[in-house]
Amino acid sequence: MTEKKEDRRIRKTRRLLQQGLCDLMQKKELRSITVRELTDYVDINRGTFYLHYRDIYDLLEKIEDEVLAQLQDRVDTFRPQSSPVNLLPILEPFAQYIEQHYDLCCTLFCNTSSDRFLRQFQRLIQQNGHRLVQNAFPPTDPSLLDNYLLFIANGITGLLRSQMANHIPFQREKLVQLCHTIITSSATGLFGPPIN
Repeated sequence: MTEKKEDRRIRKTRRLLQQGLCDLMQKKELRSITVRELTDYVDINRGTFYLHYRDIYDLLEKIEDEVLAQLQDRVDTFRPQSSPVNLLPILEPFAQYIEQHYDLCCTLFCNTSSDRFLRQFQRLIQQNGHRLVQNAFPPTDPSLLDNYLLFIANGITGLLRSQMANHIPFQREKLVQLCHTIITSSATGLFGPPIN
């Protein structure tokens, strides 16, 4: 019984620190945020912070890793429902996650102090895309496939980052359809018709 309460308190403390860091990052650069400032902001003792994280950068990495893991879980959950050519069952839950956690995603995509999240996000797209493209299209030149996926990953990342940085309202359906059209038409143009 005591263990469950402790787990709940730990989760609550981590959530407060994560939300607090995201709030502060929307106002100032990460390198300008101190542990003292964060703990004062969320009304938690500094010692409590150090029970969970080494420093502000460690906290940010944990947030990034959690978001990336949740995005990968969504891809894994919906991949079996998609045909190799229809990516909507994967793109839709991906976009839903971004919509549901929009402030957090804005903070991570627009963070100018580190590009770690963007690189990991692009890697997630490339790794998942690699399997999908290989299943959908005849064997192709590995270099061409890598370049195609690099282009798609940078395009999706750039599109999301631009919309968030410019405060363009997030229109999930339009974004999903745009990405789906670009991904499938460019793949067909490069690799030929998909395998049915």
